[in-house]
Amino acid sequence: MVLPAAHKTWGQSLALQLLVLAIFVIVAYAPAISIPLIEDDYPNIWQAQWYGSAAGWIALLKDSTFRWRSSSYWLAFALSRAFAVNPVAYHIASLLIHMLNTSLVYAVIKKWRRMGPAAFWCPVFCRARRASGSCNVVFGLQ
Repeated sequence: MVLPAAHKTWGQSLALQLLVLAIFVIVAYAPAISIPLIEDDYPNIWQAQWYGSAAGWIALLKDSTFRWRSSSYWLAFALSRAFAVNPVAYHIASLLIHMLNTSLVYAVIKKWRRMGPAAFWCPVFCRARRASGSCNVVFGLQ
């Protein structure tokens, strides 16, 4: 099956747009890589030692408060096993998650025809204006 030339151009354009968004995320969050973990990180890492392990999964799923953060506990558990309590590892993982979330939301909005033209600029605007609340949640800019 041969794709039309316009479709190939769109794919190349999408890759370039995602690359530019990734660069924006890196510029915005790279300074955080060098900072230490802060006060609320340590209880989360400690809880991840129980909830993130295979033995703690049942308890996690039964816990109505913390089960909503299951993927964060699993990731923190894996990071602590691989890198101990190394702030750089946690911050790089966070940076990668922000890049992925920004790309996913961009792709969803791009498919939403009415929002298509604004899809690229929304996450950039939210970060530049240091917006909070729903803008940060939607675009992964916390």
